[in-house]
Amino acid sequence: MITDLKVNGLRSPQGVPAVSPVFSWEAEGERQFTVQMSAEPGFREAVMYLDTRNPYCVYDGFPLKSGKTYYWRVRSGVGAWTESQFTTI
Repeated sequence: MITDLKVNGLRSPQGVPAVSPVFSWEAEGERQFTVQMSAEPGFREAVMYLDTRNPYCVYDGFPLKSGKTYYWRVRSGVGAWTESQFTTI
């Protein structure tokens, strides 16, 4: 089960810098994760899609838009998604 989603160490933060946000989460006993980020809550177009073995990742794509809310989610294997959001400055 995935819990405690954070961006730059905060839960659902407002005012995240638009360059290189750091995503982290807690996952007891899990070892493979998929992370997605989107500019809209339906995740029709992913801004980031990443598979990782770490319970964290750093966004290194194009700069995000200032003052915009982004949505992100993570899951282990093919399990259920755990979702959160953040707003950039």
